[in-house]
Amino acid sequence: MRSLFSFFFCFYAVSAHSQNAHIDTFDLKRSEFIKFHWTDTNIVDTLLNTNDSLIIRFRNQQDYIRQKIDIKNDTGCIRESWINYIDTNNLVIYSEHWSFDCQNIDHNDYYGLLDTYRRFLYDSKKRKISEFVYNSSTGAWRYDHMYNDKEKQNSKSTKVTRNQFWTDGCR
Repeated sequence: MRSLFSFFFCFYAVSAHSQNAHIDTFDLKRSEFIKFHWTDTNIVDTLLNTNDSLIIRFRNQQDYIRQKIDIKNDTGCIRESWINYIDTNNLVIYSEHWSFDCQNIDHNDYYGLLDTYRRFLYDSKKRKISEFVYNSSTGAWRYDHMYNDKEKQNSKSTKVTRNQFWTDGCR
């Protein structure tokens, strides 16, 4: 049985797709998805700062979590960052990877490249059944995961269009 969150996510993604066919629906859906599900994630849930990383978990009133993991270089400049969006079942349902250029002396002045997005679908046993990956160099892919009686996982990959990243899996 699909979770209520999954239903609203799919409904919202498909609705955004059909209403905005003349603009870049991929970026629009990404922005709307984040705004719709993780608005007001301003309560800091966890903070861990070490020499090589910084991890911050934000929580909103509905218990959705946005986790930001920054990986630093030797000088303390952020060189890459993962942002994970976690649902109320504590499952990552969307993730972004950012790469940064740490050439500037000012650690607050850097340029980032959002190079990889990932979206995950789970079954009622909380097993990952689909993973959608968009990478700036390889394009969009769908990975379907099947499980046998002994819980051994087999996977199949399929090249998909950029906009299928948001709409596939919403049935």
